[in-house]
Amino acid sequence: CRYLEKCSIETRPIICGNLADQPAMKLYAHRAVGDLSQASNILHNGFAVGNHHYINRAAREYVCACIEEFICAL
Repeated sequence: CRYLEKCSIETRPIICGNLADQPAMKLYAHRAVGDLSQASNILHNGFAVGNHHYINRAAREYVCACIEEFICAL
């Protein structure tokens, strides 16, 4: 996320992740299938890239290029 911010690409943490772990879920009858470890992983490690309905092709390509550049540098 720090790399993308340096490229002027906004990011936000994923604030929901594993719904089964949310305190409000104690108020509702529900069932969870499996251990939901991947949902917890997203909660703790995931992020969202800003997006809106006016984003154009050049902006999308710029975001993709920055992500690709970061991954290739690993």
